[in-house]
Amino acid sequence: PLGASPRRRAGRRQPLHELISFRRYGLQTGTVVMAFVLWIILAVGAPATWLHFDIYSSLMSTVPVTQSGIIALTLTLVVIAREIDLSFGSVMAVGTWVFVATGQPEAGLIAGLAAGLGVGLLNGLIVVRFGIPSLVATIGSWFFWAGIVLVGTGGVGADTGFASGFVTTLLTGRIGGVPAEMPWMLGFAIVLWALLNRHRFGAHVYLVGDNEQSARMMGVRSDRVRVAVFALMGLAAAFAGIASTLEAHYF
Repeated sequence: PLGASPRRRAGRRQPLHELISFRRYGLQTGTVVMAFVLWIILAVGAPATWLHFDIYSSLMSTVPVTQSGIIALTLTLVVIAREIDLSFGSVMAVGTWVFVATGQPEAGLIAGLAAGLGVGLLNGLIVVRFGIPSLVATIGSWFFWAGIVLVGTGGVGADTGFASGFVTTLLTGRIGGVPAEMPWMLGFAIVLWALLNRHRFGAHVYLVGDNEQSARMMGVRSDRVRVAVFALMGLAAAFAGIASTLEAHYF
């Protein structure tokens, strides 16, 4: 590029200290360092717990499919678009209820994910078409779908033993001793990172969140972008609900 330095124009690589800017990433660096220091303190204080794999296996099978993992990662897109979705708890229940109601693991998985996607689309349409603030719309959706699940199940739980097989192994099995939930969360993180940073859709999400009017003037279909992030949120919530239920063996 014309504005590049002579060193870069000559094809030389930048020194490592120029590429890694601790001042630029100070917050992230400080968080990682503090987490490492806390881990050392805990490992020294309770080595029987913190130096064995069991505690990490437990964390890797519970954290990825709860609010701290897959749901939080996907909710990032909604927040960047300057929206919010508080209905994900009920969407988890809807997706899992449909999954259990089918009684067939493979078909149930597809149906449950489709149900979550549908609820997410409905949330997006309510926000976009009717102009209801997403905070209000998704709180209402939260209560509505929670009620639907309670009425549909009669308040009675269900065993997920019918799903013992391919689906259970896929979602809650182990890969090289590591709970499958962890690779799934990492996969979600990589895909969402690629969407946000390497795809046109991610650029549109940032544009809509920064200034929706300007985004429209630039040709971005902001309504479609906003509906899409809600749909992705519904899909992720249904997936997390099904996976967490299979881990607990009961809905």
